[in-house]
Amino acid sequence: MPRSLTSHSQADSWMSAADVVQLNMAAKQQAEQAYEDQGASLAACRQLHDAALSCTIFGYLPPVRLSCIRSLTHPSYSGPCLHPDCHMQHCRGNRLIVQREHPLQLAIDLPHHKTQAAHGFKPIQFTVPAGLAELLYLLIGQPHQVLTQAAAHVLLDAPCPFVFMTKTGQGFKDSQLCTYWNAWLVAHGGSPMPPSKLRHVFVAERRSDDRAAGPSDAAAARVMGHSADQWSKSYDVHLHSRESQNAVDAMSTWRQHMLQRQAGTAPLPSAAAALPQDDGVVYISDDDDDDVEIVLD
Repeated sequence: MPRSLTSHSQADSWMSAADVVQLNMAAKQQAEQAYEDQGASLAACRQLHDAALSCTIFGYLPPVRLSCIRSLTHPSYSGPCLHPDCHMQHCRGNRLIVQREHPLQLAIDLPHHKTQAAHGFKPIQFTVPAGLAELLYLLIGQPHQVLTQAAAHVLLDAPCPFVFMTKTGQGFKDSQLCTYWNAWLVAHGGSPMPPSKLRHVFVAERRSDDRAAGPSDAAAARVMGHSADQWSKSYDVHLHSRESQNAVDAMSTWRQHMLQRQAGTAPLPSAAAALPQDDGVVYISDDDDDDVEIVLD
């Protein structure tokens, strides 16, 4: 069952992709400067944590599912997979990996991304972009220790194995992460919105007429854990209205061709132009997404 309904008015009230990216880059710069100025104080470490979390959610990566981000384990964790329903042998769970330190290279391995069964249980894997890698590498060092130690009095077992943690030193639940990030966003001058909506915001920019240079739809959708076809079904809020308007606008050209044809002056369409074109991309329709919305036009 869908979790909520998304209307045009709701989508139009969300921050734009450019706004969120600008906010995240400013927060990253401020956090890095605070850590340089204050050292590993609790406040500076939490500020660094929050900037790294928000930059992982949006800006450096196509927006992966929140469940993947909150379940990302620290590179030092060597225990079993922490996914509650994992039945895969030798699985180590969703994790951040330090591949090398000089030059720095981090990777993210996501065997659990909700639609893994539909994709033949293939994990989502990629090397972390340089700017985000530097921020995450800084976080998983002393700041992660400071945040864990600050919350040690509330922990009943081992320190938090996850990269990102609540102020009580525990891994986030989905609802907690949504509330936490939304409060952080507003505190930094943003408009309130659930972080899951950033998947819609990203797709809206990629499908807009003035889309910026960036990843292909198919490649970005794969990192997001589904397919470009799913964008049209669930994430592209303005798809129907945009295509309807394009059709209406194109009627002027069509009408002129009809008049020219009647006058015997219109060129006949070529056989190739009359055939449907194959874009060469095979789309895979996957299972319902936690973040899937019913789109109302």
